[in-house]
Amino acid sequence: MTAASKGWNIAGTKCAMMIGASDRAAAWFDALPREVEWRTSILGYLASTAAYRDGEPWLETLLGELVANRRLLAELLPEVVPGARYRQPQASYLAWLDLRGTPWGDDPATPLVDAARVALGHGPEFGTPGIGHARLNFGCSEETLREALRRIGDATTRAAR
Repeated sequence: MTAASKGWNIAGTKCAMMIGASDRAAAWFDALPREVEWRTSILGYLASTAAYRDGEPWLETLLGELVANRRLLAELLPEVVPGARYRQPQASYLAWLDLRGTPWGDDPATPLVDAARVALGHGPEFGTPGIGHARLNFGCSEETLREALRRIGDATTRAAR
């Protein structure tokens, strides 16, 4: 099973593919309810076709920008947010920020949305290991990432006073 939904950011278009080359796979596909095949939207079909046919240059550019933002985040975070830590993910545009060394408490995303005007994912929603952490989406422009980090840093400095 695969889909263009993540790579090309078209998740809401409802289109995925099941690919099989064996009799066993064909039997499994045939046993699925008929509506599975017919739930694909025409928008999803057209968007997926366009992504696979013409979207490779865009995807390559995006991947390069994500690598650059991943590195920028690793470089800037300790400078602008004292006490924050981060380990670069291998294959994601989501960063787990360890903010236990900052004044933001067990769920840093809650106070930071007001203090910094930056919306982060709530670490505790992912269980005990997420306490004191927040999730940052760095799948954005470099300028947006720099601005978010500046705001978080300024808010952290104010809160530490």
